[in-house]
Amino acid sequence: MTETIEAEEGRNMTPSTPLSSPTHSNSTSTMDSKSRRGSELGPYETGPRAWIVIAAYFFLHLIEMGILKSFGVLVSELVVQFDTNPESLGFIIGLYHGISYVLASFIAPLSKQEALVRPLMLTGCFIMGLSLSLSSISPNIAWFTVAMAASGVGFSLIAVMTFMVFSLYFDRRFAIAFGMGDVGCAVSVVLPLATEKILECYGWRGTILILGGIAFNMFIFCAILRDPRTLGKRRAKGALYSEVKEEEGGCHELAEPNKDIAKEEFQYDPLQVSVEDQPQIVKSHKLKDLLLRPIRWLWRVLDWSLCRDEPYLICIFLATFIFGMITTAWYIFLISHAVAKGITLSRAVLLSVASGAGDAVGRFSQGPIIHNRWMTCLGLFMVLAGLNSVVFFCDPLLESFEWLAFGTLLNGIFFGSQMSLSAIMLKEYTPPSRLPTSYGLSCVAFGLSEPIGGFTAGWIASVLGYDMMFVFLGGLGVVSIISLVPAYIHYCRPSKNTAVEETKCE
Repeated sequence: MTETIEAEEGRNMTPSTPLSSPTHSNSTSTMDSKSRRGSELGPYETGPRAWIVIAAYFFLHLIEMGILKSFGVLVSELVVQFDTNPESLGFIIGLYHGISYVLASFIAPLSKQEALVRPLMLTGCFIMGLSLSLSSISPNIAWFTVAMAASGVGFSLIAVMTFMVFSLYFDRRFAIAFGMGDVGCAVSVVLPLATEKILECYGWRGTILILGGIAFNMFIFCAILRDPRTLGKRRAKGALYSEVKEEEGGCHELAEPNKDIAKEEFQYDPLQVSVEDQPQIVKSHKLKDLLLRPIRWLWRVLDWSLCRDEPYLICIFLATFIFGMITTAWYIFLISHAVAKGITLSRAVLLSVASGAGDAVGRFSQGPIIHNRWMTCLGLFMVLAGLNSVVFFCDPLLESFEWLAFGTLLNGIFFGSQMSLSAIMLKEYTPPSRLPTSYGLSCVAFGLSEPIGGFTAGWIASVLGYDMMFVFLGGLGVVSIISLVPAYIHYCRPSKNTAVEETKCE
């Protein structure tokens, strides 16, 4: 009921003069999210173009994640061919996926230049397709590692730029549209099934070469995803729409710092410092300034001051890190866990089908819930994390295949919804002009969590068993909920002072 009233208030808000005082920064994101929820549809959220963009995003995700999952079919063959061990090969494949997330924070600022977005997407397709194709002729494991790392760089360019372009097309209907496009990740399970048949016919080299050719097909869908800021027919309308979105955030724009004040720390009163000490002080501060200059330049270019201006986003980044640990461990050890319970391998593999079906349902189902404002995206994420933890805590009791498949289906639904919501939360609570920075930092958090989650869960499984490992994952889910409580209070339950400031902005 409270959320409905807040949404109605957001619909009636018509801020006229944006405030630039830093004292209003605490109410920034709350007002910005309400304004977007109550806004009219954007110029590109309806019509054939909207469906074309969703379809392109769907197939891009299907190909990207399908190729990644297909390497799971090739692991046994590659271990024999390269005379290595599964751990090393798993690290190399993880490097391909992890490097794409770690680089996101450095690539995301480039999306602010609309002239670079499309060329970078197409360049990413070329790098990814060429690297995968060349990896098929790798003479040893070292060349294969270099090719996979280069492929991860291309994947990063595609993933970051396509998300930023997609977010520019949709605002009011972003949750529904993103959920529909994100279902491609779940449907991508069809590509590993086809890879198994291709491997039987063409061998591992021919299979990887075909996967490289499939990656080249992403050129088509990246070409379809034109940056709306470059569209000629609706350029004026789209630009005006973007300006309105910036102004509706109103209070989130901070005043430029006073340069005189910034320089005060380098000024010294000669009356308080002896004449002999002044040259040494000046010299030391010049050296300090020289050493810190690259860091300040990097901080400014990457816009990492977002963490200072919007500190509650750090809670979301932390929850994303924990969520990445849980999902990585679950996907890696799902089948091994079932085999440890006495289920045959042929039946345990069917759990992947159950997880894929649940994943598809979860990614799509969150859209109507958020669009109709039945729950906030942050609140829904916390509820799903809690339900997922309950399933993990009950895992030691699930002994039969039927109950384990039911639990896997529920995990897939919850994980699928949370995966989509992790991006929707950034769109909802980040100022539009700084969404690239927010998305980049979130990707870094998720990318760093993958190896940590896999290693930690593997260690617990080897010491205490798989049942206790799944209980541990449930405990991590509870920790993620706790980490989001401050952000939920700030964004979804504004204080009375915030309400007064919102009234002043009307």
